[in-house]
Amino acid sequence: MYRVCLKKGSGKLIEMQSGVAPLGTLTQNAVNAGYNPATIEEKLVTPAEWADIERVQITEPAKAKALQKKQEREAKVAKAKIKLGLNDNEWEELQEGLKA
Repeated sequence: MYRVCLKKGSGKLIEMQSGVAPLGTLTQNAVNAGYNPATIEEKLVTPAEWADIERVQITEPAKAKALQKKQEREAKVAKAKIKLGLNDNEWEELQEGLKA
């Protein structure tokens, strides 16, 4: 079993713990971090429920952010190649030269 602390209404994950600490630990941690105790809930979830929370709130957003960062970098590279008037081979040679 896993314990999670979620924001009421949105279900936004605040914290998760596995193990044997007593219920109330995550609530106290959230209160110590500045959350209003009336706006949070702590509960036990099954491994399958935790997997869903992790996928939706952690894994998928991280993948989306990484993809966005990659696309932004590729756009910057394309713009730099155009400004410098370099083709793909010349760009690769420039990068290799800078690494040396």
